[in-house]
Amino acid sequence: MKNLSHAAERGFTAVELLITLFIAAIFLLAGYQLYAQLNASGEDARRVATISSLVYDQLSNAHQYVAVSGCTPNTTIPALTPTVAGFTSVSITTTVTCPFSATGDGAANVSLITVKATYSYGSNTDTLVHAQYANNK
Repeated sequence: MKNLSHAAERGFTAVELLITLFIAAIFLLAGYQLYAQLNASGEDARRVATISSLVYDQLSNAHQYVAVSGCTPNTTIPALTPTVAGFTSVSITTTVTCPFSATGDGAANVSLITVKATYSYGSNTDTLVHAQYANNK
C-alpha cells in the first residue's frame, strides 16, 4: 500500500484558486470599464462631428450671404431647427458682426461670422460654436 503525502499531490489549493479568480475578476472589471469609456467617447465624437458638419454648412451659407449683403453690424441670420436623427432638438443661430471700424484701408470689408448650435440628446444639452472671418468684397 502506497502512502501519498500532501507534498506529492499536484494542483491548486483552494486559496490559490480563490486568489486567481479574484485577480481575474479585477481584470474583467477593468476591461469592462475601458470598453464602456471608449464606447461613450466614440458616441460623443459622433455627436460633435454630426453637429459640426451642420455648423460648417451654415458657415458656408453665411459666407454667401455676407458676400452679397456686405457687413451690416449685428446681423442675425434666421435660426435653423433641422431634424437630426439621434437628437432631441437642434437649433442653429448665425450672427454676423463687423469687428473693425471703417478705416479706409479695407478693414471694414471684414465680417466675423459666428454660428452657434445648441443640441439636445437624451437629457443632456450641449453647445458648439464656430466662427470665421469673411471678406465682404
